[in-house]
Amino acid sequence: MSTGGNRIVTGRFVLAAASCFFMTVVFFAHFSSIPSYSITVLGTDATMAGFVAGIFIVGDIAGRLLLGGCVWRFGPNRLCFLSMAGGTAVSALYLLTENVPALCAIGLVHGFTYGVAELAVFARVTADLSPSVRGKGLGFFTLSYSLASAVGPLLSIHLVNTGLFREIFLLGLASSAASAACALFLGKDAERGQIRKTQTSGYLPIVRKTLPISAVMLIFLVSYSGVLTFIAPYGIELGMETYTAVFFVVLSAATVVSRIGIMGKFDTVGPDPVLIPLMALYAAGMLLLGAAPFGEALLVSAFVIGLALAALGSAGNVMAVEGLDIRDQGMALAVVQVFIDLSYIIGPVAYGYASESLGYSGCYTAMAAVGLASLAVYLLFCSGLVRRRTDSVA
Repeated sequence: MSTGGNRIVTGRFVLAAASCFFMTVVFFAHFSSIPSYSITVLGTDATMAGFVAGIFIVGDIAGRLLLGGCVWRFGPNRLCFLSMAGGTAVSALYLLTENVPALCAIGLVHGFTYGVAELAVFARVTADLSPSVRGKGLGFFTLSYSLASAVGPLLSIHLVNTGLFREIFLLGLASSAASAACALFLGKDAERGQIRKTQTSGYLPIVRKTLPISAVMLIFLVSYSGVLTFIAPYGIELGMETYTAVFFVVLSAATVVSRIGIMGKFDTVGPDPVLIPLMALYAAGMLLLGAAPFGEALLVSAFVIGLALAALGSAGNVMAVEGLDIRDQGMALAVVQVFIDLSYIIGPVAYGYASESLGYSGCYTAMAAVGLASLAVYLLFCSGLVRRRTDSVA
C-alpha cells in the first residue's frame, strides 16, 4: 500500500517528518530538563529525579505495547493526531502543579501519548514507502529525529541554566501543538476500512520475527546510552570540556551523513555490507573514546559512533517490517521501539554501576565489547546468510 511507487518525498512525507520533529523535541526537552526541575524546584534527591524522568519512558512503552497491534484499525494518521492532541492537553498540566506524585502521573500519561504518536507516524511513513526505497526513505525521514535530538536538548538545557523552567513547559506545549497540527493535515486513512475487516498474523509470530533485530538494537544501544548520559562529566574529568561541548554536534552531523549517504545504498546492497563494517567501526570508536589521548580524538569517535548509530536505527525498522503485510507492520515497529526504549533505561544504570569501579574511561572501553556483542548477535541471527538458511528450511 505504498502511495507513490519509488517516490520518497511527498507532501504527506514532509508533514509526517515535521510532526515527528516536533514530538521528538518534546521528548528530548522533557527528558533533559525534568531531573533538574525535580531537584531545583521540587527539592527531590537525584534518585527521585531519575524516577520522575523515567516514568515518561514507562508510559511510552505501555502505549506502544497496548496499541501496537491496533494502529491500522484506528488508522495511523488519526491515531497520531489524537495522541498528540491529547499530549498537548497533558503538557498544559505541567504548568499547574509542583507536586511530585502529580508530576509522575502527568509524565506517565504524557509518555503514553508520545509512544503511540511516534509509533503511528513511523507506521504511516513505512507503509507509504515502496520496499525498494524503504531504507533510503526511512534514512531521510529520521533526519527529523536527528535535528530534534540536537534542538530539544540545546533549548531545554539553555533554559535550565537560566532557571526558566516554566518556559521549558511552554516549549513542550508549543511543540506538541505543532506536531498535532502537522498530523491533522496528513489526510484520511484510506486503508482503514479495508484493514479493519481483516485479522493480523498474530502477536507471537511477529515477535519471533522481530526479536533478533530488536535484541541487536537493545544491546547496541545499551552500549551507546552511556555516551549520551556521561560524556559531560567525562569531559570535565579529562579537562576537555570544550570538545565534549561540541561532541553531539559532530555526532549529529555524522547521523545526517549516514542517513543521506549510507542509507541511500542500503536498498541496493542490503543490510550486511552496511551494518557489519559500521558496527565494527563503532566498537573502534568506543575504544578511541575510552582512550581519548587528545581532544580531537573525542570528535573523531563522535563521528564514527554517529555513523553506526543512525544506520542501525534506520535499518532496524526496515528489517523489522520486511515481508510483512501492512496490518502487521505496526506491531513489528512497536516491538523494535520497545526494545529501543528499554535500552535507555538499562544503559544508564549499567554505566553508572560500571563507572564506579572502572571509571568513565574504563567503562567506555568495556562498552566497546558490548558493541561487539551486538555485532555477534547480528551475525548469528540477522545476517543474510542466516535469513537465506531460514527461508530454505521454510
